[in-house]
Amino acid sequence: MLDTEEARLYVSGSSAKMLSTEVSTEFRGRGYAVELLPLSFAEALLHADIELPPALPGSRSRSRLEAAFTDYLRVGGFPDVQRLDEAERIQTLQNYVQLVLLRDIIDRHQVRNVHAARLFALSLLQSSGSLTSVNKVANDMKSRGLAVGKDTLYHLLEHFTDAFLLFTIPVFSRSLRVREANPKKVYAIDPGLAFAVAPAGVSNLGARLENAVYLALRRGLRGTRDGTISYYSTGADHEVDFVVGDPEAGRPTRLVQVCADLTHAATREREVRALRTAMNEVELGEATIVTMHDAEEISVAGGGVIHVVPAWAWMLGL
Repeated sequence: MLDTEEARLYVSGSSAKMLSTEVSTEFRGRGYAVELLPLSFAEALLHADIELPPALPGSRSRSRLEAAFTDYLRVGGFPDVQRLDEAERIQTLQNYVQLVLLRDIIDRHQVRNVHAARLFALSLLQSSGSLTSVNKVANDMKSRGLAVGKDTLYHLLEHFTDAFLLFTIPVFSRSLRVREANPKKVYAIDPGLAFAVAPAGVSNLGARLENAVYLALRRGLRGTRDGTISYYSTGADHEVDFVVGDPEAGRPTRLVQVCADLTHAATREREVRALRTAMNEVELGEATIVTMHDAEEISVAGGGVIHVVPAWAWMLGL
């Protein structure tokens, strides 16, 4: 049709039939895959008929936006669950996970150890924002009486990312060997999904906030190479959640730390110290800490500044 007609073709469907990595092959180089994530915070506001503010709003509107963002971290961005009550929403999101595991991973790749695949996927989703070592997971499963090899887990992790169940980011380094050898951080496709599969009584607000920040960074970096978002480990082993920039270039452009609450002195010192050290090492004069409510400017020796911004405002570009 492309050869004989004046037409533009749109093809949609389940990743159980065709993964995004296969689009170019299947369409002989004529395909252009578009990554479509669940609703962003701004899109969730529009979905709820809440007008987006053009500038920083007054106290009443600010309180409403803060409450909406807290809801967003719990509900997530899948359109069909936005107006469901909590029990139905959680059940629906749990069903999403099971459907992806069954159709896009287990059936598609003929996975034999179904129990291990489900346990591994839930473990990763429940530890969103954490460093993940496949060797450690394999040893943990072995201690539970589940015989599963490290190669199997590596393949499963690749299947999870291909099916858009979760994403991984490496440590920032120009060395491919270092990036591959170090543990990766894992993020769910949606913070609401991570909340839905978490054990009862577990909040993980900070982890879900970090997950939402990663997804916002990913939306803003479409068209860049894989690995443009990394985490940073300083020479003193202090961790910065996100560094933006191609590791091959060796010079990142942004440092972003995520901390739900900076009011505790020890927490504040830890987060600021990590950023201050990273700024010196990568020669950046600015960095950002995304929080739930705090807002301030922190001066850094040598003329640098750390912007502390509430997440709802950062997500809306305010």
